[in-house]
Parts: sequence; structure tokens; C-alpha cells
Amino acid sequence: MLSIWPAALLGLGPAEMIVIGVVALLLFGPRVGRVAGKLGGSLLSIKRDIEGAKTGITKQLTRHIESAVTGPDDKKDRKPPAPRAQ
Repeated sequence: MLSIWPAALLGLGPAEMIVIGVVALLLFGPRVGRVAGKLGGSLLSIKRDIEGAKTGITKQLTRHIESAVTGPDDKKDRKPPAPRAQ
């Protein structure tokens, strides 16, 4: 059964997470909150960038597929005729 707890994906249990937390507290001391906040902000920024890229790729593919299906004779893709000289 898959767990939704991110540490479970790494094979870490509660005891290992506590040890990691204690070591982080010893290494960073009172700065651990700022470090965790910056790490969380960075991860959120990466997630937003990935979602933006997915959206952009989806839009491009949709346009490409629609133009391939409708063909170049579609009215929205057709340029108006050039004016004739008389």
C-alpha cells in the first residue's frame, strides 16, 4: 500500500525522521525554521513552474492538433486577400 507521507517514499519511518530532525536542529540551531521556510518556498516555486510548463505545453499541443485536424483552409487561419490594383 502506498503512503501519502513523503518520507515513506524514501523508505524512512518515524524513528528515522526524528533522528534527522534532531541532527538538523543540532546543525542549524535556531535557523532551522528559516532554512525549512526557504526550502518549502523553493519547492513551491518549482511546483508552480512545472505546472506552468505543463499548461503551456498542453496549449501548444492543442493548437497544433486542432490546426492539423482542421487544415490550413480553416477561416481563422486564412489571411485576407491582398487588395487588387486597378
